[in-house]
Parts: sequence; structure tokens; C-alpha cells
Amino acid sequence: MDQIFASVPMDNLKTRIKFSELGPKVMDLIPADKTEFSHRVELPGSDTPEGEGGREPHRALITKLAYIRKGKAVPPHGHSNMVSAFLCLSGEFEVRQYDRLEEQEDHMIVRESEHQKSAGPGTWSSISDYRNNVHWLTAKTDDCFLFTTKLINIEENGPLNGRINIDVLRASQLGTCTLKAPKITADQARELY
Repeated sequence: MDQIFASVPMDNLKTRIKFSELGPKVMDLIPADKTEFSHRVELPGSDTPEGEGGREPHRALITKLAYIRKGKAVPPHGHSNMVSAFLCLSGEFEVRQYDRLEEQEDHMIVRESEHQKSAGPGTWSSISDYRNNVHWLTAKTDDCFLFTTKLINIEENGPLNGRINIDVLRASQLGTCTLKAPKITADQARELY
């Protein structure tokens, strides 16, 4: 994904996903009590139907357009058995990434691997089970849109988890930029971040 995002022609991508039409639509769809909202983007040539009950299919590349309100965030989170990436289409974000060093039932040990205080259009954040396992993106402007991609179920028999949220704000400092961060629920993550 890093290789693709490093070379993607931004204007072509925006045209292909009809960003000028879809962006305002997504902003209208976001509920007042939500800080972020994602809308599924069906790319031409994609034949991956949604799963049962509108759930995402079990082994697929999923693409979405996400909007994040100014001052709010895609909270610190990791995944398992997937590669996830965010490509900034507009706006300005602060981006932090962490390597997951250890995971227990109620916490993760992470070490900060990257911190971009000002990331704009054309910058991206990608995570996998093997590097930069956790990312946290905070919207700094009113026009913060991300093109998001997920390739799920990489290892056929491996556990597949969506967001595994952690609270880096209440994490214990272990030294050398290493934190012991408690795992939190999606509701807690929305409230805190």
C-alpha cells in the first residue's frame, strides 16, 4: 500500500471516486454526535459485494471515504490480520504511528515510530501486523478527508479483529518512547479522542 500511495496521482484518484460530489454528501450524512464518518466507495471494476447484514466481506479490499471533524480523531487503534491505510485527500492532520511490541488482554505495549505534526494531501499512514501496528490521526482543519483502504483476512485461519482501541493519553511511560496503553471500547475512544 505504501508503494501505491507514494505514486498515486491525487487528481486522478479524486476524479475516479467523484470526491467533489461525494465529499459534501459525506459531510451531510455524518450524525451530529459522531466525530468521524466513513462511506463505502465502490471503485469501477470492483465486484466485491457486501456480506450478510451489510457487513464487510470476509476476504476483500475495502475502500471508503472518511471525514473527521476538526479537533477530533481517528483514535489510536490497531488491527489484527489486516493491512489498513489512510491517504489524506484534503485538510491537515497530525499523524502518530506506533509499533506494537506486546499485546495482552487489557493493554498493549507500544513504541512511537512516527510523528508528523502536519500531514496534508498526498500523505498517508499504513499499518499491518508487522510494522507501525497502531495509528492515530487528528484533524487540524475543517476539510479533513481520508481515502481509506483495508485488506482483510490476510492469513486465512488467523484471528480477524476490527479496531483494537488503546488510550495513549492514560498510558504508563516505560521509557524510550515506550508506553503501556490500556485497551478501551469504541465508545470510550470516541469520547476521549
